[in-house]
Amino acid sequence: VSTQSTGVDNMDNDATGLKIAVGTFNKSKLEATEEALKLLFPNFKCTLLPVEVSSGVSPQPMSDTEAMSGAISRAKQAKATFEGADFALGIEGGVQYLVDRWFQACWVAVIDKQGSLGIGSSPRLELSSTIINQLQSGKELAQVVDEMTGQTDVRSGQGVMGILTNGLLPRKDSIRDGMIYAFARFISDKKYW
Repeated sequence: VSTQSTGVDNMDNDATGLKIAVGTFNKSKLEATEEALKLLFPNFKCTLLPVEVSSGVSPQPMSDTEAMSGAISRAKQAKATFEGADFALGIEGGVQYLVDRWFQACWVAVIDKQGSLGIGSSPRLELSSTIINQLQSGKELAQVVDEMTGQTDVRSGQGVMGILTNGLLPRKDSIRDGMIYAFARFISDKKYW
């Protein structure tokens, strides 16, 4: 247990604990949020306040910049909806071209009561040209994966990350890790920021 000064040390939480606004109703994103919060704030009762918001970006972000902007937009809208929340979260998946390959990642934005912003991302997963060609023709990754697997709403379950890792690393686990990174500025010693 750290005795260093963090932003969590001085949080004025009431008897109900922490209120966390989340800019989504997506099942895997909410499960990832619950898991991350249990690790981040084991001594707090966290109440999720989900709300449907627009990302403000294209339905299928094709760059990290676009996906990160979508996550920030979602967090800002969640914060505006639940003004009393201790934190507001936005999560947005997207693909990025790097060194002759395409990768998928989810970006997470966290905004505290004072308006400070933390950003993190999930691990990256390489996508095949078979999938990318369909994205470049205008389809969303969720639609492509549903069609390829014959399943419905894969993104609310294991996601493409779970499909391509044979269930070893489902979407919620990847998002959880990115969320912990996004909270780093709020849980680590202030001297680092």
